[in-house]
Amino acid sequence: MQTASEDFDLIEILTDDNYLKPFEISKEISENLKELYPYAKLCGKNPYISIIGPFSVGKSSFVNTLSGKEIVPYDTSKTTSIPMLIAKDDDRIIINTFFSQIVNLNIDYLNSIIDQVRHNPDINYRRYIEFIVLNYKEFPYENTTFVDTPGYSGGDKDYEVSKSIIDLSDAVIFLFDASKGSLTDEDLDILEYTRSQKADIFVVANKIDKVWEDRQEILDLAIKSLKDRNIDIGRNICYFSNDSDYEKQIKLEFQLIKSFITKVSQKEYFKLAEWSAEYWNKKGKALYGLKRYDEALQCLDKAIQLEPNNAKYWYNKGYTLGKLSRPNEARQCYDKAIQCYDKAIQLEPNNAEYWNKKGDALYGLKRYDEARQCYDKAIQCYDKAIQLEPNNAKYWYNKGNVLYYALERYEEAVQCYDKAIQLEPNNTEYWNNKGNVLYYHLYRYEEALQCYDKAIQLEPNNAEYWNKKGNVLYYDLKRYEEAVQCYDKAIQLEPNNAEYWYKKGDALYGLKRYDEARQCYDKAIQCYDKAIQLEPNNAEYWYKKGDVLYYALERYEEAVQCYDKAIQLEPNNTEYWNKKGDALRKLYRYNGALQCYDKATQLEPNSGKYWGRKGFILGKLSRYNEALQCYDKATQLEPNEGMYWNNKGNALCDLKRYEEALQCYDKATQLEPNEGMYWYNKGNALGKLRRSDESKKCKQKAKDLGYTFWNSFGV
Repeated sequence: MQTASEDFDLIEILTDDNYLKPFEISKEISENLKELYPYAKLCGKNPYISIIGPFSVGKSSFVNTLSGKEIVPYDTSKTTSIPMLIAKDDDRIIINTFFSQIVNLNIDYLNSIIDQVRHNPDINYRRYIEFIVLNYKEFPYENTTFVDTPGYSGGDKDYEVSKSIIDLSDAVIFLFDASKGSLTDEDLDILEYTRSQKADIFVVANKIDKVWEDRQEILDLAIKSLKDRNIDIGRNICYFSNDSDYEKQIKLEFQLIKSFITKVSQKEYFKLAEWSAEYWNKKGKALYGLKRYDEALQCLDKAIQLEPNNAKYWYNKGYTLGKLSRPNEARQCYDKAIQCYDKAIQLEPNNAEYWNKKGDALYGLKRYDEARQCYDKAIQCYDKAIQLEPNNAKYWYNKGNVLYYALERYEEAVQCYDKAIQLEPNNTEYWNNKGNVLYYHLYRYEEALQCYDKAIQLEPNNAEYWNKKGNVLYYDLKRYEEAVQCYDKAIQLEPNNAEYWYKKGDALYGLKRYDEARQCYDKAIQCYDKAIQLEPNNAEYWYKKGDVLYYALERYEEAVQCYDKAIQLEPNNTEYWNKKGDALRKLYRYNGALQCYDKATQLEPNSGKYWGRKGFILGKLSRYNEALQCYDKATQLEPNEGMYWNNKGNALCDLKRYEEALQCYDKATQLEPNEGMYWYNKGNALGKLRRSDESKKCKQKAKDLGYTFWNSFGV
C-alpha cells in the first residue's frame, strides 16, 4: 500500500470545502434512527461482523490475517476510539464526520490518516470523526462488512464505543489475550451485552503461542466462564496466533472462523437492512432477475423512499415498470432519474458512470440522439480516468461495456476487454463479455469459444458459461457431440433450467437422435410447467414454454395458448405478439396473424422485423399493395437485411412489376450472396422479363447453393 505525501494534513482536509461533501439524511428516517443511518448509507449493504476486544489484544493484526494482506495499519499505541469499517468495493476511503459532512479520499492516504489520528496527542479526532470506511477491492469477503473497533480498557469511552458498534452488528468476533489467562469480568460483560443485542458470537483466544501447552485448558476455562453467564456460543471458539512456529495448527483453527464468517454473510436479512437503500436496491435487482417484477418494484420503492435523489434507483424502477407494461409510470421514473443524474454530473462532471446511466435513462425515453451524446461523454470520461490510471482494469472493462452495449462499436469493445484481461487475467466477467461480443456480434466463433473455455476454467460451476460454450459448438461450429456434453454439464449444475434441456434437445436432433431429443423437449416443458406453478404470473415462463411447443414440438395450438397467457400478463411486449402471429401463421389463420403483427408494429414502429412479418402475411392474403408498403417500411428501417429486399421483390412480382422486383433481388443477392432463395427468385423475375439465359444462370446458382423451390418460403 502506498504512503501519502508527508505534507498531508488531516485537519486541513476536514476544514476544506473542496473535500467536504454534505451528508443528507432522508426525511423518511425517524429521529431515533438517524444515528444508525450513516452506517446504513455509507456501508450498509451487507451484514456487519465487528472485531471486539480489550486494548492491545491484536485486533488490527487479526483483521489483516483475515484479509490475507496488511490493509489496516496497527501498532501498540492507544487509539482515539474511531471505528474502521472494511468492505469489498472500489478502493477508497470515506471519512464520516460529526458535522454532517463526508470526505472521500484515495486509499493511498490510509497510513497517513491513521498515523495522525493515533499519534497526535493534542487533537481528539473522535470529537470530529464518527467512523472511517475503508473500501478495498481485494478484500476477500464480498458479502460482509468488518468493523475494526478501538480496544477498550477499564470501562473507558472506548468500551462504550464498542457497545454502540455491537448495537448494529449481526455478529461479533471477540478476541481475548490468552497469555493473560481467560476472559475477564469486563470481557464477559460485553459478551453478555452482545448476546442481549442478538448478535452471533465467536470467541478467539489470541496470542496462544505464549501459552501453547495450556491452549486446551484456556479454551475450556473460557467456555465455562461463558456458560456461567448463560452465554451459549456452541462450537464458536478457537485459538489464534501470528507466530509462524504454529502455522499449520493455526490454519486449521482458522477454518472455524472462516466457516462462521460464511454463515453470517449468507444472512438474507440483517440489522441495517431496513435502513439501507442499497440493500433494497440489490434485493429488487435479484427479484427482477427472477422475473418477480411486482416484488422487485416494492423493494425499489423502499430504496427510493430512503434515498429519493438516487438516480440509479429511479432508473431501475423505470426499467421494472416497463416489464410490468406500465409505460407512463416508467417514463416518469426515467425523467426523475435524468434529473438526479444531471445533479450528480453537476457535482462530478468527470464521472463516466453518471453519463453512461443518464444515457440509459434517455434511451428508455427513446431520446436516442441525446443518449448517444451521453455515451460519447462517458467514453471521454473513461479515457481521462485511464490516462490517470492506465493499469486500472475496471476502467478498461467499463469503457468496453459502453462501447459494446450502448455504442455498438464492437471491435473497440474487444480491445478494451483485452486490456482489462491483460491486467486481471483471472476475472471471469471480462472473459465472458469478450466472448459475448465475439460470438453474438463479430461472428468470430473459435475466439469466442476460447473465451468461454477460459471462463469455465476459472469458474467451472457456472452453468451459463457451459451453456454459452454449447451454443457456439451447436449453432455455429456444428460440433454436436461436444455441444451435448456442454449442455449436460449445464443441466447437471441447474437441473431445472428448461432452456438447457431445450438446447440439448436441439443438439441431439442435429445428431439425428430424435427420440432422445424429444425426451429433452418434454423435460423442458416439465421445467416450465414447474416454474409456472410456482409463479403463474411470470409472463416470460409462458412465452418460453410457447417457444418450445412452437419450434421443437410443432404443437402450434398449445403454443398460441401460451403466447396468449404471456400477452395477458404483459400486453405491451412486442415479441409476444410477434410469436403468437408466427404460430397462427403455421396454423394458416392469416387474419389472426395479421392482427398480431399489426399490434407489434404499433408497439414498435421502428422495428423492420415486425413490418416484414406484416408484409409477408398481407402477401398471403393477396393484399400485395399493402404488403409492398410494409416492405418499403422494413427496408427503410433496416436497409442491410436481405430478406426484406427479397420479399419486397416477391410483392412486386405479384403486382407484375418485374423490373422493380429485379432491382430488389439484386439488392438481396448483393447483401447475402450465399442465400440460394434470393438467386432463385431473381431467376424467376428474369424469366418473366424473357431474359432466359440470365434466368437459367441464377437458378443454377441457387441450385449450387443447395436451394430448390421447395426448400423454404421467405418470412
